[in-house]
Amino acid sequence: MARVLRLLPGPPEEMAAEDVYSGLTFPTSGVEGARPYVAINMVSTLDGKAAVGGKASPIGSAVDRQIMRNIRAAFDAVVVGAGTVRTEEMNLSVTDELAERRKSAARPGQPLGVVLAGAGELPLGRKVFRRQGQQTVVVISGGATPEKTLAEAEEAGVRVLRTETPSLPKPHDVLAVLRDRLGVRNVLLEGGPGVNGSFLSSGVVDELFLTLSPKIAMPRGAFAIAEARTAGHSRAMDFHPISVHCATEEGELYLRYQKRPRSPRA
Repeated sequence: MARVLRLLPGPPEEMAAEDVYSGLTFPTSGVEGARPYVAINMVSTLDGKAAVGGKASPIGSAVDRQIMRNIRAAFDAVVVGAGTVRTEEMNLSVTDELAERRKSAARPGQPLGVVLAGAGELPLGRKVFRRQGQQTVVVISGGATPEKTLAEAEEAGVRVLRTETPSLPKPHDVLAVLRDRLGVRNVLLEGGPGVNGSFLSSGVVDELFLTLSPKIAMPRGAFAIAEARTAGHSRAMDFHPISVHCATEEGELYLRYQKRPRSPRA
């Protein structure tokens, strides 16, 4: 069993990897009170890259994947962009043990899986969509997604929820759909960088979980964990640390940050 050292909050304490983030709880709404609470979970190399060879899976270790599932288990919904699903085979579920813990707390065994559709095709053959019956997965789209693509998803048994956005689904619209039509109170974003960037730019991210892997990738054109979708975005957002854990054998750091409240104007 992998061991992890908690560094913050102190004093340092050794624990099993399966216990890291095992008791997470979140507010039932975001800081404004009118939307779901939102967090991002990503993994990054030391040089700030979120993918190697177009995929995030080579970056994190087995311990990182365990901790990722622990984080997922605390949320009502896990959201990814369709581009991430096209790039990498993945699912948005938790282990059977974590599912049983959720059920014992009167929650669905699996978090809701959400895929944000863009202008491209939906990769309906991917594992995310093949898990229907084991985990509920929905697609949320804006006007940029071809109607033919959405019709194919519906024919495959995937529930499609359309927003009024004429282009890509906007974060506020996505959160309104999740809250009003699906009863979601808290949301975990797992990328890609464009999705993360749009939610950050919209000011609707409350927390950030980041695994820092001891690797240098230097890939040409690779994305960071968040990328602005429009030119000219330069506003820095402040977060403060909540906890730091370290897997000494794997050399990974597991960082949790919370959005720093804006200071009132003088």
